[in-house]
Amino acid sequence: LRIGYCTNVHAGTCLEEVLGNLDRHAAGVRDRLAADPAMRRWTGPMDVGLWLPVETARRLQTEHPPSFLAEQLAARGLRAFTFNGFPYGDFHRRSVKREVYRPGWDDPRRLAYTRDLVEIMAQLHGPGAEVGISTVPITWGPWCDEPAWARAVANLRLAAAHAADVEVRTGVCVHLDLEPEPGCVLDRPIHLVRLFEDRLLPRLAPGEEAGVRRHLRACHDACHAAVMFDGQAESMQRLQAAGIAVGKVQVSSA
Repeated sequence: LRIGYCTNVHAGTCLEEVLGNLDRHAAGVRDRLAADPAMRRWTGPMDVGLWLPVETARRLQTEHPPSFLAEQLAARGLRAFTFNGFPYGDFHRRSVKREVYRPGWDDPRRLAYTRDLVEIMAQLHGPGAEVGISTVPITWGPWCDEPAWARAVANLRLAAAHAADVEVRTGVCVHLDLEPEPGCVLDRPIHLVRLFEDRLLPRLAPGEEAGVRRHLRACHDACHAAVMFDGQAESMQRLQAAGIAVGKVQVSSA
């Protein structure tokens, strides 16, 4: 079990702002922990859940060497063990609301963004690591008709195949963790189970099914479950019974 500080609570859409937030906030939390006598001279890096907006992720892929982000994190005593790949662009503009679900998994832009995040995450870890990226629960519910469903399932399968290829190349298992949220196509664990059983897994060969299950998992958000009146233990048990791994838990409040 690894516990980290989530950075998407801080505004910032460009690489410079992301690094500035690490200096002002995440590194500050780490320094306070290190100064606590109860930590017994703790000097190791602090885990963070990093949010990289789409333009920042693209710049890291095209303008910087693969070691750049790892070096920036290490210089601040931090280590990114998960990404929040849910918000695509500016998560802190004056009005966000349903726009946070655009683009959904029916849009090729979501697939391209997620592929960038998978590549960046693999650069931060060594062979044998298992690390996750939380992602949008398909899209906002009323926006998803049958053609959108078909595109979303195809894109999720492509994303899982890309993550499998990355694991072959790097030895790092990056899994995408679908995060049920009220009002979305997937707003309860049962809907995630139905996604797997009714749409993702049918007609797949055994090897393909294993790849989907390895690289597509669940992100359980305690607040979202509470808003839907789903018990926390019940939610986890429902996923476990369906053979869906929980790649990430967000300890939030409602």
